[in-house]
Parts: sequence; C-alpha cells; structure tokens
Amino acid sequence: MRSRDLAAKLPSTGRRLSFQWKIAAAITFVIAVASITLSTVMHQTFSHNQEDAARAAADRNLQLVLQDETGSMRALFRATTDGLDVPEELRQAVAGGKRATYLVDSGDQPFVWAAADVNTQVVAIRVPYTAQRESIASVDRTLRNATIAVIAAGAVLGVLLGLAMSYRLRSAARAARKVSTGANIRVRSVTWSLFDDEITELADAVDAMSDALRGQLDAEKRVTANIAHDLRTPISGLVGAAELLPPGRPTELVRDGVHKLRRLAEDVIEVARLDTTSEQADIQSVELAPVVHHAISTTGVECEVRVHGTPVSYTDARRLERIIANLILNARNHGKPPINVDVDHSRITVRDRGSGFTEEWLRQGPKRFQTDCVERGPNSGLGLGLTIVVGQAAVIGARINFSNHPNGGAVVTIDLPECPPDEFA
Repeated sequence: MRSRDLAAKLPSTGRRLSFQWKIAAAITFVIAVASITLSTVMHQTFSHNQEDAARAAADRNLQLVLQDETGSMRALFRATTDGLDVPEELRQAVAGGKRATYLVDSGDQPFVWAAADVNTQVVAIRVPYTAQRESIASVDRTLRNATIAVIAAGAVLGVLLGLAMSYRLRSAARAARKVSTGANIRVRSVTWSLFDDEITELADAVDAMSDALRGQLDAEKRVTANIAHDLRTPISGLVGAAELLPPGRPTELVRDGVHKLRRLAEDVIEVARLDTTSEQADIQSVELAPVVHHAISTTGVECEVRVHGTPVSYTDARRLERIIANLILNARNHGKPPINVDVDHSRITVRDRGSGFTEEWLRQGPKRFQTDCVERGPNSGLGLGLTIVVGQAAVIGARINFSNHPNGGAVVTIDLPECPPDEFA
C-alpha cells in the first residue's frame, strides 16, 4: 500500500531556537566584536597622535623660549621661571638639566606642559589642550555612531542570511516529509541556490536515500504481489479439495486452515493493489447507515450501533464497508465486547473495551505483518487488517485516527468527506 503510516515523533526538549536566529546572532556578535575592537584601536591611535602632536608643539615652543635672548618669546608663551605652577611630576622629570613634557587632561582647561632645567632653574610653558580633547570627543562620537550603524547593518544582514538558509532548510524538510508520505518530489528541487553548498549536498543525500528506499520497497511490493498471485491458484485447488473431504473434525480443521490461508492471500493481493497507487474510488452520495449495518452483518460480530439522524457522505460504499468490517474484526480479535459503532454526520467511530493500542503503536501507526501488541498470542494476525484500512481510506479521501478511550479500549474514527472531492490520492 502507499506509505500512509503515522510518523514517529522525536521527543522535544522544549527549548527550540530557530536556525535563522542562531545565524543572525552569530553574525551580529562577530560584527559587533570586530566593530568595537576597531573603534577602540582607532580611538587609541587618534588620541595618541593628538597627544604626541601637542607635546611636540609645546616642546618646540619651549626651545624657542630657551633660545630667545631678548625675552620676547618668554612673554609670548608666558613662560614661568619660578616653577610654582609646574606639576611636581614634571619638575622631578627635568631635574638635572633635562627637558620634558607633561599632559594635564583633567578639569575644564587641560594643558600640555613643557619644561627644562636651566642652571637649576625650571623654565616652563603650557599650551592649551582643549582643541585636541574636543577633536578626540568628536571622533569618539563618530566612531560610536558608525559602530552602532555597522552592528545594526550586520544584524539585518544576519537575519536575511539566516532567513534564506532557514527557508531552504524548511523547504527541504517539507519536501522530505512529502517524500515520506509517498509523494514523488525531489528535495534538491526546492533547495535553490546559485552555487552548491552543504544544504544542496544534504538534499542530494536525502534524494539518493529516498531513491534507494523506494527501489527496495518497490522490489518488496513486487515480490509480495507475485507470491500472492502465485498462491491464488493452488489455494483455490486446496479449497475445492477440502470440500470433497468426508465430514469429521480433521476435515473441519483442514477447511478452517485453508479458508484462513485464502483470506490471507486475498489480503496480501489487496495490499499489493493498494501499493500500486492506481486504485480509483467510485465516489457517489451514500447513506452511511445502510453501509454500516451491511458491513457489520458481513462480519457476524454483535455491535451496538448508534446513528444520529440520516448521515450522508460522498464516498465509495464498497471500500467503506471493507474499512468498517476490518475495524470491527480487529476490535473483536484484539479487544473486548461490547463493540460500539457510532455514526454522526460524516464521522464513524468504532470503539471496543480492550486494552487499547500501545503508545509505541500509536506513534508508528499500522504496519503490515506487525500487530499493535506483542502479548496477543498466536491469533494476533499479521497486521494486514489495519494496513488495508489506512490504504482504503487514502483511496476514498477519508481520514483515519487511532486513539485510546480515557475509560479504556481502542477508538478508531473515520472522517469522510461531506462534499464531492475534486481529486483523490
């Protein structure tokens, strides 16, 4: 049959952060660190250049004062020779006939001092440093604004890049999920890119895996169909031969086994037909109550039936009967009575009073040759009944939901279309 099994979900940690925001955060962080580092280096470089230029200018002026014999330069640069206002650190630095500069960058009026020890007398001048400090402040504002702009632009760029990559990955995930339901789609076709990258490489790997799995499934389907068809003729002969046996308990056992074998072969053939995806439904307006009662009568199982009103749906009556009959037989074989069948509008519900479906089975859904509980014993069947249910439901456009009732027992609901569908899968 077509792959309509319920996909098992991985446990969630509850802490989910989109790949898009991870990329945006990483890009923004790198750009922020680079911008702040560059701004800091530029600030330090410009500040040192301004300070060095101011010290050099003050030292040149001091040399002019020391070389002036007329005293005009002393008056021009307001040189002091008493050393009373000279910072103590500067006086100590020029002791012994040295020349030095000193920056006082505090307060409202910063200065650069230049001093020299001439015959044990400290000659000093000072040059205002206000213009340089304002220049540094202006550069700092420019760097700060530029840094903020670059970080904002980096954040936008990160979001856009993350959005593009996230979109491609989400498209690939959606395509992969469609492939898992049997759709013929290539994951590579939805992961568009001008150049090949890791995402396209992943898409190619998924497509290759899909092709390999599809080939294996097709081979298994062909083998199953061939075996079932090859068994039909000898099984028909066995059925005819069993009818000719004389009455007795051994004959009854042989007939019962032969009939089970024939039903199994028919189920396998039906599964093989559903696998070909070529089954077409005969859709028409159908009253559900007669269909349900007829399906129940074919099983010979006692059921409690409730019909609300006169429900009508657009479906294939023969396939719907097959679905209902299989659900009732499954409830009889694996559940406990009473079995309730409820028909309400376009929904049909079948419930038993058994142990219900296991959690693992509900996660995985029905699979052929696998029943929903390993403790059911030798009469648990081969798991084809519910597999056929899901396959036939897909053909008629119905939705099947498997669950457990809070008060115990398995519950299966069939949601049928209320209007003629345009197309059936």
